[in-house]
Amino acid sequence: MRTKDNEFQAMLCRFYMAVILCVLPLYTQGTYVQLGDTKYLLFRNVSFICVGLWLAAALLCLVQKIIAGKKGADGMQIVGDIQKRGRAWSMMDTCMAAYGGSAFLSAALSSYERTAWLGYRDWYMGAISQLLFVAIYFMVSRSCCNGSFLIYLGECAMLLVCSIAFLQRLGIDVLGLHKAYNEIDWEYRHMLSTVGNINWLCGYLSVAIAFSASAYLQSEERRKRIGHFIASVAGLLLLCIQGSDIGWVLCAMCIGICIVWGRKNIIFLQRSLLLAAGTVFGIGCFAGLVFFMESVQAMPADGDVYEKISWAGWWAVLAILMILFCLLRRRGNLGKGTVRKLSAVGKVWYVALPAGVCLTVCFFLFTGLTGRNGILQDFWQEGRGALWKLAGCGFLKADILQKLVGAGPDCFAEYLHNGFRTSTVINTNGHWAGATFANAHNEWLNHLINMGILGVICYTGIFVTAVKRYRGMLLGMLAVGLYFVNSLVSFQQVMNAPLLFLVLGLCESKRQTEPSEDLIL
Repeated sequence: MRTKDNEFQAMLCRFYMAVILCVLPLYTQGTYVQLGDTKYLLFRNVSFICVGLWLAAALLCLVQKIIAGKKGADGMQIVGDIQKRGRAWSMMDTCMAAYGGSAFLSAALSSYERTAWLGYRDWYMGAISQLLFVAIYFMVSRSCCNGSFLIYLGECAMLLVCSIAFLQRLGIDVLGLHKAYNEIDWEYRHMLSTVGNINWLCGYLSVAIAFSASAYLQSEERRKRIGHFIASVAGLLLLCIQGSDIGWVLCAMCIGICIVWGRKNIIFLQRSLLLAAGTVFGIGCFAGLVFFMESVQAMPADGDVYEKISWAGWWAVLAILMILFCLLRRRGNLGKGTVRKLSAVGKVWYVALPAGVCLTVCFFLFTGLTGRNGILQDFWQEGRGALWKLAGCGFLKADILQKLVGAGPDCFAEYLHNGFRTSTVINTNGHWAGATFANAHNEWLNHLINMGILGVICYTGIFVTAVKRYRGMLLGMLAVGLYFVNSLVSFQQVMNAPLLFLVLGLCESKRQTEPSEDLIL
């Protein structure tokens, strides 16, 4: 009976992972209208069913242990055997439990009762969602045995998302999602693929691309490695052409992490450089396609996307990357088929040069290609900086209890927009005139308002522990690193938060079963 229960829990975990990795990114009901609600309802309903059944099965196993323990020495021996085969309680488990507890406490003490539990409309990141995120981690970390096939399906789903987005940027709407809009509408330029808002797309890719990039670097089979390479380049290219500036940073960050990871041996570093070269080549080719298809109107006008991707210097960057790749390739061949580790001097030069190229490109993009006057002034008056100032004012004016536990999960709008004259801080115009901002567009400030100092400490503990505990797993490092960078200017939503907690669960499962191995898909 115990074996059957474990198999049932594993089956539930595999089904749930399939929904989160494959179905959720592609599910739209054929329209962008209320797309966030559509995706969240799918996530919530499937989560309640799968997590609920999983917890019921776990409770049944616990009852069996208790009953077995009452049968004398033989029963105690059975319990001991079960505990030996079970997963030990880790520091990450403690951080997750503490985070869930802080969300529950914040909601229980909040004066915005319904919003604190269910979340603000269109976002639904209340305490129930936060507890579901924690439950995802525990379910995957305890019941995921081998999810490689499902992860490959998720990689295919990401590639499909990217393909649809590329075609839309070329003026080809294969799913008819833009049929309700014309070229002058904000939605036509900023709603993309089956994910929706380009900010949501960046959040999704910040975690999803970790699967393909980590698998590409570590794959031994050439056929699989080519597939991972195509998916990784597609994701990185979409980050560059989708329209949000953070996409460029995420692209550079992903390549940078891979390059730093390449210090382990020359083969990893070669593949990292090839990944960067493939992305740069894709940028130049896509710019040519946009020009040939005359689809510049499909690009967001407020992000100078076409000016960035059509920059002639990309071909010079590609040449530099390929030269470095050839040098590394030649050095690797001197090893007569063995994997050669880099010397101390080699680590400095072969890591510093490509990293310097990436940082130079990133700096150039944000200083030389923007072409916008008064960008810092706009940032602090109409952009995210204004929201950050508003969040800071709201935190300082809160009482001691609220500073500690927050106004309640996802209560940013309830607290600040109803209690402050936001127009004195935020000057919005155009599409966002009169908008109600449901979050600070900075996940950490958002948590500070919603869940207080206690919630921020617990949430920080998750990231710090992940870096320390999963530092030998490229999947974990990419997902945590990219998500953290994106969180500085973005927010939790149904397309990124469940994925992050799922990845942490995968890493914890691997850490407990094979503590000395890298997480290789």
